[in-house]
Amino acid sequence: MVIKFNNTHLEALAKDESVHTETKFDKFTFKKALKILQGMPDVQSLRALGSLHFENLADDMKDLYAIRVDPNFKLIFAIEKDNMMFNNIIIIKELLLQRGILDVS
Repeated sequence: MVIKFNNTHLEALAKDESVHTETKFDKFTFKKALKILQGMPDVQSLRALGSLHFENLADDMKDLYAIRVDPNFKLIFAIEKDNMMFNNIIIIKELLLQRGILDVS
């Protein structure tokens, strides 16, 4: 799947750029989760991969999805369809701390 970012801070982390964040999380695990997402052929394969705890979100985030980056953080994203190439596009939105969204701006 193709990965795009809707969050410049998380995109910088993925590119190994120097980024300041007050909340500690494992950047290696974050990048590993991105690689797994990128390597998935489709959404059904991602759902079947139990280790990431793929989930549909609810309420005001009902059009978004999440996977676990580590025990404390979830990666929030949208899924779009590229009709020209028949690929799914993952659009990274936020990194969610189990108690709320981590401010990474």
